[in-house]
Amino acid sequence: MEPYVALMRRYCVDYTTAHDPSVCDEIMSEDYEITISGRSLGMADYRRVVTTTFRRFPTLMLTVHDMVLSGDRLAMRFSEHGALGTDGSQVAVWPGISLYRWDGERLLSCRVEQDFLGRDEQAASDTTRPLEAPHPDPWATTRDAPRAERAEKALRSWLDGAVADGGDLFTAPQVRLLETGTTPGPLLTGQRVVVDDLFSAGDRVAAALTVHGDYAGGLPGVADAARGAAGTLGATLLARVDGDEVVAVDLVRDRWGLVKRLNAAVRD
Repeated sequence: MEPYVALMRRYCVDYTTAHDPSVCDEIMSEDYEITISGRSLGMADYRRVVTTTFRRFPTLMLTVHDMVLSGDRLAMRFSEHGALGTDGSQVAVWPGISLYRWDGERLLSCRVEQDFLGRDEQAASDTTRPLEAPHPDPWATTRDAPRAERAEKALRSWLDGAVADGGDLFTAPQVRLLETGTTPGPLLTGQRVVVDDLFSAGDRVAAALTVHGDYAGGLPGVADAARGAAGTLGATLLARVDGDEVVAVDLVRDRWGLVKRLNAAVRD
């Protein structure tokens, strides 16, 4: 097993699924920083958020669907899932994609987005998103792959093309949106994509994005007065590239954070 992958196994199994925050001290740097939903959290704030999540979903588990590795970079596509409270009547499954960096011994940083809007909608209803099949064994099979500049260039070019001439990145034919429910139409018009992080592992490319645009409507719980307001929508993705062509993109977007930011803008 690759040392980096062995550490991530501890992250997924011994820490997250076992709800044992003491493992963080062994696998994460003291300066570990996580960027999620438009916020960057240091260890103290991160611990508080995780503790709250474990209390809300006391049987929460993490399932890995895909993993890629290149040098000091690793990306993982996963789902977290569990019942709200203790009676088991409301169960949620919410996908995520995370991008990590480590120093050879401990994790240094993570950029991640998860479908928190879908999580909360499921937790308030009797509907549960199907859990995608897990990777048969990401620990034994994930191998360190070389960086591929050609693949990185292909993804950047594809991102530019997807939003050219008023296009909607999230409805591009290569994209599989990992979220619960459907949001009609483009959430943001006049989209501009900023690449916050990107790395390749052979023919796979992982990226964290911020998509800027004007809110077009369609989100639950957002006042009509927010239409036309400037909005930012975070996303993480894991793509497959064939030569110079992007052939498949799994993508998670932060609708939950966009709702909060738009409502805050309307209040202000």
